[in-house]
Amino acid sequence: MENVIIRRAEFNECPELAKIKGEVWNTTYRGIYADEALDNYDIAKNTRIFEQIRNNPGIELVLAEVDGKIVEGIDANRLVLDHPLTVQQ
Repeated sequence: MENVIIRRAEFNECPELAKIKGEVWNTTYRGIYADEALDNYDIAKNTRIFEQIRNNPGIELVLAEVDGKIVEGIDANRLVLDHPLTVQQ
């Protein structure tokens, strides 16, 4: 049984979120976007973007963990999560 947790991302998790975003874009958009754009995905640049989102008080950076592994990150305007949400499947 998978344990899924949705929670606020920590600042130090921004590099992992940038890496996951690159993997998702590469598998999802290959053949849709130019290979050059996907091949030149910049993890450091996207890490800085996630850090800016994380530091913005008007945006909440949220991630999903499955069995302790980060699998996705999202941001939402003024989303407030007072407690982590746990969903068991």
